[in-house]
Amino acid sequence: MKRKSKEKKIYANISYRSFPRVGELRELKFTTEKFFKGLVSEQELETLAKDIRKKQWLKMQEKEVDFIPSNDFSFYDNFLDAAVLLILSRSVTENCL
Repeated sequence: MKRKSKEKKIYANISYRSFPRVGELRELKFTTEKFFKGLVSEQELETLAKDIRKKQWLKMQEKEVDFIPSNDFSFYDNFLDAAVLLILSRSVTENCL
């Protein structure tokens, strides 16, 4: 007598903790440096950043990523962004007490 196997299908959710944010050829890094030097406008920098984010989201969607990270984008320095946020948060909190 043959025994029927009861196979369980296992599914896993896919997520990225972070995703390269500077573009495939580090376009954001170079354009941000040009912005600091006054060689490109703020609008050009914003447009490039928007395009990079869109390409990243579409690539993750294409790869069927279940949980796409958000609010992880920084133009230049994630640690500086976090430091500024914490300092601002602290000063707002202190002023409220």
